[in-house]
Amino acid sequence: MALVLHSLRGFPHTDIAARLPLELSVAGRLRSDMPGRFWFCRVTAEVWCRLDDSTERRHISDALLSEDGTSLRVSALVVTPAASNQVLQAGIQNLAVHAGAVLDPVLGESGVFNAAQVGYLGCGLLDDATQVPPRV
Repeated sequence: MALVLHSLRGFPHTDIAARLPLELSVAGRLRSDMPGRFWFCRVTAEVWCRLDDSTERRHISDALLSEDGTSLRVSALVVTPAASNQVLQAGIQNLAVHAGAVLDPVLGESGVFNAAQVGYLGCGLLDDATQVPPRV
């Protein structure tokens, strides 16, 4: 399923909101001991976002950091619906989700949600990509 993240509000530790909209491809649901439903989504065209000076970097994979450590390569996100009774499905529009950048590529391979491998970005809105008019 293809989705579009078109709004994001939250922690000001990155400039990722300036990179929106992001097209996402849902790779699958992650298993978790935590309450909620977590989906691993690949960013169709990965982006680089600047990190605030106050951002902790020790838990970020070196493969995702720029050489000087000032930017993060965002190639995958974890999203979870803000309301517990919502799911990612065809036809969604303006679905409120919490979004986090994947900080360790191992997360996608493991299939298990690990909060230490995700950096919270904020609350955003998702649409089914087939429901979004093409950009001109």
